[in-house]
Amino acid sequence: METPVLVVDPLKLRKLRKDGGFTQERLAEKAGTSSRTVMRLEAPCDNPDIDGAAAQVDTLLSTISGLSRALGVSGFSLLKEIPDP
Repeated sequence: METPVLVVDPLKLRKLRKDGGFTQERLAEKAGTSSRTVMRLEAPCDNPDIDGAAAQVDTLLSTISGLSRALGVSGFSLLKEIPDP
């Protein structure tokens, strides 16, 4: 049985940020992360670094948690499933 791989969906994050009236900088501040992190998460990526992301899972979970609280949505609403390579 394959384990689904979940990554932040850049289009969902950008839409939620804009719908909430946030700039990248303001969302980052409210979420307790850097504006560079928000910028990178919003950048579309055709080939996500799954191994690199797995190595940084604690940081990613913390970032997703902060972003979802700041946007008033569940963390799952920021994610999308991608095929396991």
